[in-house]
Amino acid sequence: MRTLIKGGFYRILFMGFNFLVGLFVAAISGAETFGIISLMVVNAAVFSIISGLGIDSAIVWHGASQKLGREKLFSVTFFSVLFQVILFLIISLLFYKMTSKLLLSQQHFFGFYIYELIYFSGVIIIEKYGSLFYASHRMEICNKLLSAVTLVCMIVIALIRYKILSIDLPPFSILCLTTFIQAVGLVILFHMVTPSRIVRISMADLRSLFNFSIVVFMANLVQFFAYRADYWLINYFRGQTELGIFSQANRFAQMLWVLPNILAAILIPLIAAPGQNFSEREVVRLVRVINYFNFLVIGVIMLIAFLTYELFLPVSFSSGLFPLLLMMPGYYLFCINILLAAFFSSRRLLWVNFIGSSICFVVIIIADLSLIPAFGIHGAAIADSIAYSAATIFSIVFFIKHTSLSFGELFRIRRADWSYWLFFKTNDQ
Repeated sequence: MRTLIKGGFYRILFMGFNFLVGLFVAAISGAETFGIISLMVVNAAVFSIISGLGIDSAIVWHGASQKLGREKLFSVTFFSVLFQVILFLIISLLFYKMTSKLLLSQQHFFGFYIYELIYFSGVIIIEKYGSLFYASHRMEICNKLLSAVTLVCMIVIALIRYKILSIDLPPFSILCLTTFIQAVGLVILFHMVTPSRIVRISMADLRSLFNFSIVVFMANLVQFFAYRADYWLINYFRGQTELGIFSQANRFAQMLWVLPNILAAILIPLIAAPGQNFSEREVVRLVRVINYFNFLVIGVIMLIAFLTYELFLPVSFSSGLFPLLLMMPGYYLFCINILLAAFFSSRRLLWVNFIGSSICFVVIIIADLSLIPAFGIHGAAIADSIAYSAATIFSIVFFIKHTSLSFGELFRIRRADWSYWLFFKTNDQ
């Protein structure tokens, strides 16, 4: 258990350094260029989800539950990375030939293509190799490496930002290179600690992988469109500058999801692993503590955002503070959904997550189309809160029916909860 806690700590460090990298890039680029970068990130994530077919989650589950051996999982990972990168090369080149635009950033200048390729390859490698580490319960060493590499990159970017280091790189390329360096470090680490070779994978193994992954894929695709449809709509109705402002506000709001996402990543292999006696009531204890802890987190996020807008970012970003405030109710509630979704995944109730994601998607599309043309990023923020709240309510209702627990048990804190859930029962070794 202590290893899982350390892994979570280093994951927080990694995500924190990644957030600071994004802040420096935003400060260097300005709102309009940051909008282009945000569009590239979103489009890369969509292509990754579509081409990946949910294999990441299948690797974690089959490794943690010991359904497949280490070398078979590596073989799946290797061919999955190869397939996705080759597919990106083919489609992105065809897209540029037909539209004279780059696939991810939608820019006309072909000179940025190599950076898009580097960025996408880095994203895929981090996702797949990260899944291998998580599948073998070695998240600590994975996140320690990512934290160290990202810290070094952040320091270099900060030196560029304050003109201490003279390197003529556009903000677009800085982010792409940072992601690729992270990926290279992860690959080197994996092959140093886990010598692996490619082996034959049986049809039975492939069926097991894809039976799991296809439902995850459908849920992830719908969920991502629900999360990021507002980016495309803001870009269409309001332009890249407002998209850049909204994207930075959104990054602040997502800080609220850092701890729940880390805990969710721990929960899936923990519950799925053979011999683990991890009950629904322990999940509920965790939800209760996170609910109350997040009130403090919201206050910290708003303070950090205010100071960052006032003292660090260009003044054009400051209009994102009020939309950030409008997002918070939905983001707060959705923390519950993140943890419950991890529980459903570990029990292979994947269809529940798919329905929840579909509800979120339908609600956010309707709300975005109704509010963004008239109210811009303020309307997008309200739409986020409405949709995330609706998805969370569905998950809570199903969880209560599935476990026969009461609604109050998810929210009524008890004195014993804090000592019991001091980072996943540190005394329970």
